[in-house]
Amino acid sequence: MSKYYYEKSGVIDSKINITYHELFQKTDEQLDEWIEEVRQHLIEDWDERGIPPMVGQNIDQIISSFKKLREYDIHGFIEKADDGKRNVIKNFNKFANGVNQFFPTMLKTRIGDVGDVGLNSIYDRIKEDVNKDLFFRAMRRGVRRDSMYSFSKSISKDRKENKKGGLPYWNGESAVEWLQYYQENKLKFKNHRIWISKSHQEKYLKSYVTISADEIKQAYKDGRMIYRTILKICFSKASLTYEETKAQFKHEVLEKDYYLNGNILGRFYKGKI
Repeated sequence: MSKYYYEKSGVIDSKINITYHELFQKTDEQLDEWIEEVRQHLIEDWDERGIPPMVGQNIDQIISSFKKLREYDIHGFIEKADDGKRNVIKNFNKFANGVNQFFPTMLKTRIGDVGDVGLNSIYDRIKEDVNKDLFFRAMRRGVRRDSMYSFSKSISKDRKENKKGGLPYWNGESAVEWLQYYQENKLKFKNHRIWISKSHQEKYLKSYVTISADEIKQAYKDGRMIYRTILKICFSKASLTYEETKAQFKHEVLEKDYYLNGNILGRFYKGKI
């Protein structure tokens, strides 16, 4: 590395920085492919260009931040260490974030071990194959299963929990019966919208109201629920056919039981491919 600091990471402008809309459209298999692509990008950036997975600042931003420190009261940075004897610098001010970029090996420092025993640094967690499963689990939890990204709540079998969360009342009926009740009482549910999602957490299935793929298909045939979502605006029949066909193949609608599609273009049929 020719400079005394590492450059600002280009991860934000890279192809791996996709939107949450694109992320949630991915199947579990496609999500794992994306996670591995992210992992390889971070490893390459770190090994070949010396840039760890930190957004960081460019040189102008570093200079600007350091200038602001001249007028900042830094006396609060000094605190006693855990032993009560030594002084340590403890900084939570963002003006000095650029300092980290002058310590490129900081995230390669191993945690909780001595010598070469264990691969516990941030760098090790990302690069070493022995930690690959840990990285994948952390990514799946962080981008898809973390409650911070939940924009709705599940209907619980515990009535008190529903009331606490401001959810619709559930009286012990089946999911299909409840959907019919929801559809027949639109005025009562004018402030609510219902959507069905595939669960990734089997441990929650006993606590929340669930519906099977067969029940969804039957409910659809009975006209109990019809959902339409605009995915893209097309300006010609050819473009519409192309985008619709591409989406159906992308989401493997003929291979997944929870999709209602029976065929694509009248040429490819579910169960016959």
